[in-house]
Amino acid sequence: MKEKFKKELQILFHTLCDGLRQEIRQRNLANLATNKDFSLMNEREAGIASSLAGHLRLVGFNTQ
Repeated sequence: MKEKFKKELQILFHTLCDGLRQEIRQRNLANLATNKDFSLMNEREAGIASSLAGHLRLVGFNTQ
């Protein structure tokens, strides 16, 4: 059961990372088209990322 849960968390984590990479690509393209900064440094987004990283560390994932 523990291994199944760990595998499901890995799938979820990798899916999340893929989504974040896609979001960054879209923001970079929007920046090129509009010359506006759409970086992920928005305070709200940084807080969400920090909270997510904390939760992932709690369940045993190594995060940066």
